[in-house]
Amino acid sequence: MFSLPKNEIVIDLRSGQDSKGNICFELNENLFSDLFLFTIGGLEVYYDLFKQSKTYQHLREEVTRQEVLYDVLRRYNLVAN
Repeated sequence: MFSLPKNEIVIDLRSGQDSKGNICFELNENLFSDLFLFTIGGLEVYYDLFKQSKTYQHLREEVTRQEVLYDVLRRYNLVAN
């Protein structure tokens, strides 16, 4: 399971939550910008991990099979272009 490492952004966000997890402060421009960059960085790391997984390899193989099937069906006019 992926979890957020403790850093300034995560600490700021958690400090603005009540006991139910609701956000209780306004998000200013600087925090939003930092959070956006942090999120993009996290997604890049998570995507790199996903690309190394067996699930990704299985998905990639399935897409290749579907592409071959589509090419065969198109060649014999069994599907519309």
